[in-house]
Amino acid sequence: MKKPLATTLLVLVFFFCHTSAHADALTQGKKRARQEDKPVVAYFFSQHCVYCEQMQKNVLNDRTIADSLKNDTVYVPVDVDKQEATALAYRVRGTPTTLVLESTGKRIVEIPGYMSKDDFKMLLAYVKGRHYKMMGFGEFLRSARAASGR
Repeated sequence: MKKPLATTLLVLVFFFCHTSAHADALTQGKKRARQEDKPVVAYFFSQHCVYCEQMQKNVLNDRTIADSLKNDTVYVPVDVDKQEATALAYRVRGTPTTLVLESTGKRIVEIPGYMSKDDFKMLLAYVKGRHYKMMGFGEFLRSARAASGR
């Protein structure tokens, strides 16, 4: 009787520690965002995802995007293979997924899948300008495209 109880407790302690350790990066990111009054951009990816590799190579490595992520947001990359509990907590179902949160932790927008460089720049403009307080991202994107003639 003592052995199954000890095993169960050990499993629960491992699960709790495992979950807490992996949730830490996003938790710390949200804390920093509150201190700096910046939104959080959480980018959920997987090491074995072709679209994630392309997103990293073609979009996130762009100097303008990297600078904006560094200066205008709290950027938190989340490897779902290593931080499964965090992905589950935010109901991320596939990769890549870009999740933007207010500094309070409130969800602004979640975009599953690959985003082009232009659309990601538009997302950053939407976030930096705090346009989410007035309209959804889809509406912002349509109005920006209409204004530019696209």
